[in-house]
Formats: sequence, structure tokens, C-alpha cells
Amino acid sequence: MTLGKPDPQGYLRAADLLRTPPERCLVVEDAPAGIEAARAARMTVIALTTTHSAAQLTAAHHITETLGDAMPLIESWLDTPVP
Repeated sequence: MTLGKPDPQGYLRAADLLRTPPERCLVVEDAPAGIEAARAARMTVIALTTTHSAAQLTAAHHITETLGDAMPLIESWLDTPVP
């Protein structure tokens, strides 16, 4: 990998290694550049307000304060049927 965030290369490489389509990947991020990279990779993003304010993370699909708060979103996403 040669490019960092906000380039999606890292996330796309991870999806490839997992043999999973990017659209079926869920990313948990805490920074605007990471959210931008994941969105560019066509992945669903949950942002945590651990290092940035919610106002700085609005590009994410969902925003929560902690990973614990994100668990219902993660469980719901996992229960969503694969198209």
C-alpha cells in the first residue's frame, strides 16, 4: 500500500484480502479522512466521536459516541440480508 487515507486503497485491499465485496464491509472510524476513504471504497461507515466531534463526522452513515453505543447498529447491519 502506498497511499494513505483519504485514499480508499487500504480499505479496498482489506476487502480483497477478506474476499468480501466492499459493499458488504462495515467500517468503524473516528476521523474524517478515514470516513472519506471508506465511503470512496463503497463501504458502510459508523463514526465514533472519540477523537472528533459529531459535526466533523457527518459524512458517515451513522455517528455514535462509543463502540458500545454502535453495537445495535452493527448487529442490525449484520442481520441485513446480502443482496
